[in-house]
Parts: sequence; structure tokens; C-alpha cells
Amino acid sequence: MFYEVDLGPYEEKLRVQLFDGSFSGDEEIEITVLSWRNDPSVATDIVGQPRKHRKDGKTSYSFMLDGFIVMFGISEKSAPAMFKPFRLKDDGTLSIVHLPKGYVNEFLVNYSGASEILRKTFGSNTQ
Repeated sequence: MFYEVDLGPYEEKLRVQLFDGSFSGDEEIEITVLSWRNDPSVATDIVGQPRKHRKDGKTSYSFMLDGFIVMFGISEKSAPAMFKPFRLKDDGTLSIVHLPKGYVNEFLVNYSGASEILRKTFGSNTQ
């Protein structure tokens, strides 16, 4: 289930922090939570395999659990700029981003990679 996850030099640091209950600065390991629980038309009883994301040379991981997506940015400044205000802060506060109603299904299709598979299979006109 975790075949996409390779934390590299961050593995030991995260392990120690989890066992000690301490956290590094919010710039080093960025944690952001998205939710679609405010849209009753979309199922929330979903558990997804952890996924690896690479963009602009930066690595992050995420997983879906019960109407939430938890994202971990493990390379410096890896979280998208739009999520910066919502990530876990040094003081322990965390704001959860609620996806807009009516947008959740499209977001989940894109998140899962299904939209990319459809584009490759059926051409660029597929949405």
C-alpha cells in the first residue's frame, strides 16, 4: 500500500518527531488538510492509497481518509502557495480547507489521476 512512499532523509526525522510528540518548523515539513465533508452528495467513506506528487522538483505525499485529504510536503517549500495559510503551524494550529460544493467530484477525479489516464487514452478533449 505504501509503495509510492520514500521519505529519504526525512524518514528518521519524522519518526523521532512522532514518537516525541514534537514538530519541526512549519516550513520544513508542511501538513495541509483538505475536506469534502461539507458536500453531502459525495461519499466520504473512502480510504486511499498514499500517493507521491512531484512538481517543480519538489516532493509531497497525500492520502485520503474519510472525507479528508492529508498532504505532507517533505521538501522545502513543497506545498502549493495557495495552501500556505492553511498548513499546520508551529503553534499547533491547523485550518482545514473545505472544497467547494459541486467541485469535489472533479477534484477527486483529477487527484486520483483518472483524468490524465482518460486524456492519454481518448485524447486531449476528454475532461
